[in-house]
Amino acid sequence: LRHISTDTAWGAVTMETQDGEPVCCPRSALQRIAAQAERDGYTVKVGSEFEFFLLPPAALSRADGESLSRTWHAYGTEALLDREEFGLRLFTLADRAGLQIEQLHCEYGPLQMEVSLPPAAPVDAADQAAVLRTLIKSAAKEVGQIASFSPKPFGDQAGSGAHLHLSLAD
Repeated sequence: LRHISTDTAWGAVTMETQDGEPVCCPRSALQRIAAQAERDGYTVKVGSEFEFFLLPPAALSRADGESLSRTWHAYGTEALLDREEFGLRLFTLADRAGLQIEQLHCEYGPLQMEVSLPPAAPVDAADQAAVLRTLIKSAAKEVGQIASFSPKPFGDQAGSGAHLHLSLAD
């Protein structure tokens, strides 16, 4: 169980019938694949990166991303310092949830950010990814912002994605 906020907890579940038989769900499918890789002598690690826009609530009602920020220095310190309250809140929530964040930085597009998680076993990586997205949304809300994971919320701005880095070793 991971504590997302003071009033909310998150728990991963694997779906089963009432008789304890596995039901096909993404988590149980990944568990089976990871177990087979281990039986075949492989160690699998997955690292995740999530891009998103951290926006004032009014920004989502615009037809485009025009005037999203005064000046945006992609990958720079100034843009990150302007979002310090969000970053501190995110790291506090992650610590409470037992989630390690490897990196937080400002991305290419105006008001776009990226968070990276360290490599983990496949099922743990999937669980951590679900928790991270929830924590990002929660931290944004707590500082009066909206986190949008939409691939292309503004037609004239950079798009967002999610990247999985796979390591397979024998």
